Amino acid sequence: MDLTALLQTALQSHQGGDFIAARAGYDAVLQQDPDNINALHLLGVLENQTGNPTAAIQLIGRAVELLPAFGEAHNSLGNVYKDQENWAAATECYDRAIAADPDLAGAHLNRGLVARQAGDTQTALAHYDNALAIDPNFVAAHFNRGNALMELGRAAEAVAAYRETLAGDADFPEARGNLAGALREVGNQNLEAGQWQAAATAYEEALEIGPDSRAVRNNLGNALRNLGQTENAIEQFGKALVVDPDYAAAHNSLGNILEDLGQPQRAIESYQRALAATPDFTAALNNMGNALRAIDQADAAIEHYARALVVDPDFLDAHFNLGHAHKEAGAFTEAEACYRRVLELAPDHGGAYRHLASMNALPEGGEALGVILELLGRDNLADMERAELAFAAGKAFDDAGDAERSFDMYLAGNAAKRRTFAYDPADDAALFQRIQSVFTSSLFDGGANSGDDDPAPIFIVGMPRSGTSLVEQILASHPHVHGAGELMVMTEIAGDCGHPDTVAGFAADDLQRLGARYITRVRGHAGDAPRITDKMPHNFLYLGLIRLILPSARIIHCTRAPEATCLSLFKTLFTDRLDFAYDLRELGAYWGLYANLMAHWQSVLPGGLFEISYEALVTDQRTETQRLLKYLDLPWDDACLSFHRSARRVTTASNVQVRRPMYADAVDGWRKYERLLGPLFEALPSAPDGS
Repeated sequence: MDLTALLQTALQSHQGGDFIAARAGYDAVLQQDPDNINALHLLGVLENQTGNPTAAIQLIGRAVELLPAFGEAHNSLGNVYKDQENWAAATECYDRAIAADPDLAGAHLNRGLVARQAGDTQTALAHYDNALAIDPNFVAAHFNRGNALMELGRAAEAVAAYRETLAGDADFPEARGNLAGALREVGNQNLEAGQWQAAATAYEEALEIGPDSRAVRNNLGNALRNLGQTENAIEQFGKALVVDPDYAAAHNSLGNILEDLGQPQRAIESYQRALAATPDFTAALNNMGNALRAIDQADAAIEHYARALVVDPDFLDAHFNLGHAHKEAGAFTEAEACYRRVLELAPDHGGAYRHLASMNALPEGGEALGVILELLGRDNLADMERAELAFAAGKAFDDAGDAERSFDMYLAGNAAKRRTFAYDPADDAALFQRIQSVFTSSLFDGGANSGDDDPAPIFIVGMPRSGTSLVEQILASHPHVHGAGELMVMTEIAGDCGHPDTVAGFAADDLQRLGARYITRVRGHAGDAPRITDKMPHNFLYLGLIRLILPSARIIHCTRAPEATCLSLFKTLFTDRLDFAYDLRELGAYWGLYANLMAHWQSVLPGGLFEISYEALVTDQRTETQRLLKYLDLPWDDACLSFHRSARRVTTASNVQVRRPMYADAVDGWRKYERLLGPLFEALPSAPDGS
């Protein structure tokens, strides 16, 4: 047999795993031709495979000595050194292999492997790319490229690399596992960036590929929550807790979504489970504080924020929320200290600047305003951060008497907020029309004696910023009245019963059941107080339902000049959506819908409703308060005149103003902006009279 045939037979044995026959064949070639570079190279490879690296180095070294341009042999010698973890020698060999044969894809792959081992992931990635440029179907290069991309934090690209790996080798189990991990990381990155749908898609695919992971289930639930898919989110949190019933993160996430649903008591139960599993879970401590504030347990809320800050003194959200708790209680010095601490931790925190501005607590001398304006000059600000900063600047310029620059800031802030959601005013117009079509005088004739006749509820309604907080603060200062604040109870009832479309078909027992549900819920806030205020302004949408299910409830409608109301809305960044409030034309159009609906209620509601004018109240507080108390059948109490001294928490945007004695300077405050409000005046039902 000639040497070529003999060598080929030996190679076939080698590739087939018959190392004894392969070695015999290579030895036979070398007996006839001791300098046969191919036999030297292949026998060296075999020696390395069978645990004899010293012989391998000698044999392959002799081959490259005879043919220095033998790229494949340099690559194989590098593999011997790589197996010995002699990274420097391996690197030198792979570099020689590439220099000798730039199209040797395996050498580029191996050079990348040793570079990654040395911590030079970027160089490794470049070599994997070189290997794939030579051989686009090189499975190992795709796989290792994915690994390098993961190390560089480029998870989305790693996903593509692992998909290419599996396209070339569908039975590559490590690639499937790494793909699942990369998808999880893609989900995490998208979740952090607010790309909710992309995050959800990645998590769902990761669950299909990999094992059922409690963390992935929890994160998928958070993505679905942000997509508004509440039921699906709750399902995922539940599945995470099936995997691990004591998984604190899922209990915490479930608490968050229960708070979203206006169920703070149930949220507290979830946070308690999270903290039972992980007592120092700072996010759960912070969230527990928020839920406790929602049920008016401010002292307990402050305690939980403080516990979070013991664990993590730099926990920004806890400092921020602790500031809110103090601000709501009227402890403005303590609130200011909290917001300043937030700015120490995050000097560009727009929310902290806005809350300081709302308390007239920005540092004097214009330094803070200069920082805010500098931050607003950045191109990469998220819309909500831009809105926070612009509203802070608007308030600062307003306080300085610069109406032009103030209004420019409010325009910018409102525009930024408006970009964060979709809103079609036609939807509101259709809703208002349906309400008026359903709630006619004849409907009330049929349900006049139905519902729960508990006389405790007092509904304070009107456009936001029309004086509802002021009226509630006055009434809550009366010893017979509990001020419950802005309750979501009526909104929940209306949503659950299909308001307004299904109301006309309700039987008497339906109305009584809904009324009793409301009373039970508000008693949870107010105990056995004789009278309870609910000052959710938008309950004006539900006055017909309120009259049917709570026939003895009293309804107070707070009115204020539309120009002043709308401007005050436009100058306020709400935590609620209030989608109509961030564009002057949309704001004016909404005010027209509201005014028309209130006229409808005044004409059809049995017993009508009590109207109180903000302008009259701030001009003659005693007379208007007397009228108010008479309507409610409450005796006079001087405490109502000193409402600003009340220690009750106020959670609305008016929580600073209601701590001041009565003042009238806001009545005509809109006039300094009058020349700038053209779009609003065009949209309002009638232009201002100029008086």
